[in-house]
Amino acid sequence: MSENQQELNKVKIITWNVNGIRSLYKDAAFIKKGLDSLDGDIICLQETKITRSALDQGTAIVDGYNSYYAFSRRSGYSGVATYCKDAFTPFRAEEGLSGLFESSGAVDSVGCYGNIRAEFSKIELREIDLEGRAVITQHKIKISSGEDKTLTIINVYCPRADLNNTERLRVKLRFYHLLEVRTRAILDSGSYVIIVGDINACHKPIDHCDPSDVEEFNENPCRKWLNHIIYNPSAEVNTNNVNISTFHLIDAFRFVNPVEENAFTCWCTTLNARSTNYGTRIDYILIDLRLGGEMDDCIILRDVLGSDHCPVKAIIYLKFLRSPKYPSFCTKYYPEFAGTQKKLSEFFSKKSCDQEICTNTTIDYTEDATISFGKRKLPGTKVMPNRSKGDTKKQRGISSFFKLLSSETQSTDSCESVDVHSQDSGKESSLESLSSLSALSEVRPDSCESFQPLPIVDTPSSGDMTEEGSSIVVCNESEAEQNCSAISGREKKAASDAWKSMLTGPKAPPKCKGHREPCVQRCVKKKGPNFKRKFWVCARGEGRSNDPHAKCDYFQWYSNR
Repeated sequence: MSENQQELNKVKIITWNVNGIRSLYKDAAFIKKGLDSLDGDIICLQETKITRSALDQGTAIVDGYNSYYAFSRRSGYSGVATYCKDAFTPFRAEEGLSGLFESSGAVDSVGCYGNIRAEFSKIELREIDLEGRAVITQHKIKISSGEDKTLTIINVYCPRADLNNTERLRVKLRFYHLLEVRTRAILDSGSYVIIVGDINACHKPIDHCDPSDVEEFNENPCRKWLNHIIYNPSAEVNTNNVNISTFHLIDAFRFVNPVEENAFTCWCTTLNARSTNYGTRIDYILIDLRLGGEMDDCIILRDVLGSDHCPVKAIIYLKFLRSPKYPSFCTKYYPEFAGTQKKLSEFFSKKSCDQEICTNTTIDYTEDATISFGKRKLPGTKVMPNRSKGDTKKQRGISSFFKLLSSETQSTDSCESVDVHSQDSGKESSLESLSSLSALSEVRPDSCESFQPLPIVDTPSSGDMTEEGSSIVVCNESEAEQNCSAISGREKKAASDAWKSMLTGPKAPPKCKGHREPCVQRCVKKKGPNFKRKFWVCARGEGRSNDPHAKCDYFQWYSNR
């Protein structure tokens, strides 16, 4: 560390694909605690999966932070957010890369659009940018030389696309190009640039758990684009012959850890691949080459759970100059959070669900109560007549459900949920069968005290025959108790057998041959002859073939027999 760097602060910049901010922080009260636990000064989140209408004040406005959101126009999809500690408040901020949003026209927007309008149509820009994939914040900094500079941080969530999905791949590559054009324009303005986020592409074979053929790996167009923008210190020009003096970004992690293996940031949760660290590194912090000398460290926070990704943190020696006010794009200025008065037109909007529920409430009045108090029927309410027990439609007993399920098990699709309650339209619940079974198990011998000695017809024998040809034998009290005990025992056993037949539970899963551990059940999701068919596989996580801790190759089709 130089003497000048000692006068600067260690600034911590974090990127994390949270895979749904609501799933990560289910209660807004935990947002601050979660952000503080990351120990970052500028925290860039991707895949927030929240819309503007669903964003609540507790999530948007966090004590000690100011936040900037980009929303997808589709619910539960995409979205990014940048949280800055108040000491790192930006001077400018903007949503998106295209310059088409309202924040782009503000006096404190970032600007610098280059030739975007010449290379993209307005329709294409809207198609790319309406998915809520970018937030840009611009800060004023002081570097080790003592100079005041501008630093622009671009938080992006790049689209995901399979190579065989040509239309989606086209959108992804156009997004890459839009990001590149905007970055070049900002660099040309003299600002430093840091791109952070989920790039959705691996740069080198070392960044992938199973890169397969190296030549085929490098032919991926997304990988070619990364080679195109990331500085290669071993060559004067990069792979596409673009002069590095005009476009120079370094991979912060590889700059500090050039040969570290198994350094992944994303794992497939359905394959439990995180347990064996069988993943990819697709989350990056790409830093301006001119800030390379200010780099202190870049680490992957593997132990931070809550998503299929983990955070990446870069530590840089810089001094941030705090803006005296928040940019107009800040969530603190949203009308719903700023305490501003509603417009008159908003009062004539469609009724909310709560209002509709209130106006359609069904109140159960008895006829006697209505007569005695002389109440009028409230508008929008229904008076339900008092039903007698004979009019009530009884629900089937609980035992009938078990019989139904047992007979339909083979035809029921295991990949789809079955709502057994929807098969009954009765509105008043009755557990007669359950009650009867419970009553059977509760019969006690002492309950026979209420029985009076009754005549029991015994099988006549020749010695017992009277003149009338019959014999009546009256049992005493002790004999009645013994008979009652015998009946009670039979009834208890019958009840017990009935419950056991219904509550047998599923069969134990088979054990894999590689580890002798219980397997997990999967379902075929690929269209074909075995679509939705179930099977058993090893429960361990996906891994390399030579990893003894990874799952073995055990496979068995499921059978309910």
